[in-house]
Amino acid sequence: MSSSLAVSLLVFLSPALAHAANPTTVEVVERAGQNKVDLKILPVGASITYGLDSTDGNGYRLDLQNLLQNQGHNVSYVGSRHHGNMTDNAVSAWSGDVVTEVEAKVLNSNVLTDYLPNVILINLGTNDCNRPHQNVAGAPDQYATFLNNIKIADPDALVVVSNLIHNRDTTVNDCIVGLNRGLHDVAKSANGTGQKITYVDMYDAVPLQDINATDLTHPTDTGYQIMAQVWYDGIMGSMNRISAPDAKGKPAPGNGSDPHPDATSTVGSTASSTATATSTAKASSLATSVQAPLLFRGIAAFWGQIPIYGSMVGGRLLEVYRLEQRYSRREKRTTIYSGAQYVDGEYHYNTIPISSKTGPSSYGSGRTSKRMSVINVTEIFSPSKKQTR
Repeated sequence: MSSSLAVSLLVFLSPALAHAANPTTVEVVERAGQNKVDLKILPVGASITYGLDSTDGNGYRLDLQNLLQNQGHNVSYVGSRHHGNMTDNAVSAWSGDVVTEVEAKVLNSNVLTDYLPNVILINLGTNDCNRPHQNVAGAPDQYATFLNNIKIADPDALVVVSNLIHNRDTTVNDCIVGLNRGLHDVAKSANGTGQKITYVDMYDAVPLQDINATDLTHPTDTGYQIMAQVWYDGIMGSMNRISAPDAKGKPAPGNGSDPHPDATSTVGSTASSTATATSTAKASSLATSVQAPLLFRGIAAFWGQIPIYGSMVGGRLLEVYRLEQRYSRREKRTTIYSGAQYVDGEYHYNTIPISSKTGPSSYGSGRTSKRMSVINVTEIFSPSKKQTR
């Protein structure tokens, strides 16, 4: 067995050991092989991959790019979206989406067949634990289907599968621990079928202290930097399995701006005057209050599409999320703070200011709770008819 293969297996079978014990090992092996292949990287996932709550919006991507370029590699990102202030800011990630939703958007965007990336990074599944009524038990099989579809579309790509980072909500974290076991088994099985798979351990690498204490879910800037290092170790440890980018693939799109960016979940964020003006142009009339049945998880900052009772311009939905207070059986009131989005289908539109009044709460079983609140929404809805979706 060659030294390079040994390191690759170490990253797959025991990534935490490879990362913590001797992170320079993979660098030495790669330099010895002199394999300076260009890296066309597709980052896939949800809000963490998107870079939500990172100061610059780049998440782990810029740090990872710098690490790889320091080793002499040309690095470009591809994706169907753009986020962050970095020059090369493409990404394929959608905040709040579960495995099947991200899979559908990746495949429908043709990003795999158009760009033919030679490295694909996947951090996906947190929202399967985060979303009410989601069939978490089915997530590993859905993930396996996604990996197989990637193999069909881009068979020569190295797919770096990450397990999920800690969550500060203990119930969600328990779910993540269980799902991580399933993701490891799925990755190992796919690797055994001949697909180029490397598995990396984010859960042990990113400590709980580097998870945002407000939204309980996203990494801090330091946490994102650690994620970049883990991705780097996984890529470098598998460098001899990475082929040069297929010449048939499109070049990387470079810098861009997403016309429908995901909202930041930073507490206290408010809409800009430009966003409000855009909202006004899209709305035909105003409503000062709309009755909304809100479904929330027992954690903060869970994004969900919530049906609003009232006539909505274009049948749009409103997305809201709570302050950091826990929503537990002991709680009598919950506040929804300013910073929401109205959406049309899967596409996110401008952030709008909202305020809310809290009403009586009724609690469900397990991790899902329901409540009725009156949301005062500015410049969005027409109050003429009731409509649900």
